[in-house]
Amino acid sequence: MTSEPSPATKGERTRATLLAAAYQQFVTKGYHGASMRSIAEAAGITAGAIYNHYAGKEDIFRAVVLAYHPFSSALPTLANAEGETLSDFLSDAIQRFEQAFEDSPGILNLLFIELVECEGRHLPELATAFAPAVMAFTEKLQAAPDLSRTQQPFVIVRTFLSMLFAYYITEQFLTGARFPTEIGDVSDFLDIYLHGILVRAEEQK
Repeated sequence: MTSEPSPATKGERTRATLLAAAYQQFVTKGYHGASMRSIAEAAGITAGAIYNHYAGKEDIFRAVVLAYHPFSSALPTLANAEGETLSDFLSDAIQRFEQAFEDSPGILNLLFIELVECEGRHLPELATAFAPAVMAFTEKLQAAPDLSRTQQPFVIVRTFLSMLFAYYITEQFLTGARFPTEIGDVSDFLDIYLHGILVRAEEQK
């Protein structure tokens, strides 16, 4: 008989509430704009009570980064991607990545806050945390039967991740702007990533 998981303690529930409230405060106000008081108010507790769980704003921001940063929340989902062909595999990876962004729409803001306001000081710790998931994704990609062997698999993964983040960053800039043509979606990015933009020699004949 499988035992039921024990319910979270009051302290664990308070800590989770604080983390979610802090995440919303940071992604809307930035690191410097968010205060311990505003985080406490959003969490429904007193400012002094935060210090029972976190040493200060830097400590709670670090916890938010480790929990919500795209490297922590979106990249690990890629390790679960499936597909018989490289195209199917990467399409599934994109769908999982998109779902992570939909579940936490402020994570791109968090990425910029960490890079700009905090000068990327949490990135080494993040890299250590997400490395196993990226390597698992790399191993799956390497097993794809139609993968080109002209490049190292991790180089291909790096360019794929660069493509994904480039899409979401430019999407932030372009959404709502008026253009005389379609700006495309992530499937268009994947098509170009897989097939390029050059006309093949045999197609020119």
